[in-house]
Amino acid sequence: MAGRSVLDVKKTLLECGLTTPFGNFEGKNRMSLNEIAAVDRCMHGSGYTLKYGSDELACSIRSDADLPTCRPDAPVPLPDIDRRLNSNYCKAKRGYAFCKQTAVNPAACETRDFDKPPPECLP
Repeated sequence: MAGRSVLDVKKTLLECGLTTPFGNFEGKNRMSLNEIAAVDRCMHGSGYTLKYGSDELACSIRSDADLPTCRPDAPVPLPDIDRRLNSNYCKAKRGYAFCKQTAVNPAACETRDFDKPPPECLP
């Protein structure tokens, strides 16, 4: 969406339910197709379109999947600040114990500054 900063996009990705603020496959590899479709619908409903590639939503690509989020009567998910702040991504950036429990590489938690989380994890 024109006029939005990279930080705005990262926040909205997390607020729409993506597991990381990067919008790439890494953020989607542990999500169900229905969850991915919900993120797509939330981002699209917030005015975002894909910069590269097709602008098709997961609902259009996998119309045979009969996803609950893609049904005509399903509400468009809305961005939620609490979803962003309470996401595992932000919890791991703000808390040493949570980082150690959930990190793929717990040793990386040793070098992280938990007093300065990334801006997308601040209110």
